[in-house]
Amino acid sequence: MSNHRTPQNQFVYPLADNDGRSIITSEAIRSVIEVPILAGNSVTSNLDLGNNSLIGIAMPAAWTAAALTIEVSEDGSTWRTAYDSSGVATGVISSPVAGAAYAVDVQALLPWRYVRFRSSTTQAAQRLLEIVTRALA
Repeated sequence: MSNHRTPQNQFVYPLADNDGRSIITSEAIRSVIEVPILAGNSVTSNLDLGNNSLIGIAMPAAWTAAALTIEVSEDGSTWRTAYDSSGVATGVISSPVAGAAYAVDVQALLPWRYVRFRSSTTQAAQRLLEIVTRALA
């Protein structure tokens, strides 16, 4: 089974078990969206996930040392840090590594339509976060 990219910049991954056998007949559509933190700023613009779920974040090759927090909103204007049902902040990467990729707690973020990303300090230059989403049914 091979992965491929669609003209809309979406990755298509067939769902398969460890032996490569398909376990679901449909394919999972994953999109990569570049979201900037502008130079001298610490937060991205709002990202409307619509009918998608946030599943991962790829850090830029350069990053001014700072924690990265995923903030969530149901209306796009009131923002909160995401916590799971145990009260643990799920939307915080305390020491992200430049160029690294991080999976996120999908279940904890499913209720939220809007997300944005906050650096704990201003970034010295524009930084492009690559946000990976997956279409919900």
